[in-house]
Amino acid sequence: MDVIEFTENSDKPIKFNYINVDLMETIFGDKLAEQVIEEEGKLQQASEKTRKNYALKEERLREVLYKGNFTSANEILSILSFQLFDSNPPIKWTDAKTNITVKQVD
Repeated sequence: MDVIEFTENSDKPIKFNYINVDLMETIFGDKLAEQVIEEEGKLQQASEKTRKNYALKEERLREVLYKGNFTSANEILSILSFQLFDSNPPIKWTDAKTNITVKQVD
């Protein structure tokens, strides 16, 4: 699965549930990306089923972006897809820098 899709269709091009830290920092900037990662860490710790709860939902990400005064929040949210693309549990990958587990579907 591609995280960014460059094909002509009506889907949003960036799959938020599968982006890595570098892309997150590019989109949001270092400080706000750190806040998003921190919120995802809280979500993972609080969830009994991390296979289904490992990335923020659109509403929670919107709250984090507005709280961080991210002026382009609406524009960025308009290109992020929050859809899960497979009913099977994703493959895990843990970022060494943040210890956040990122999961993706083959």
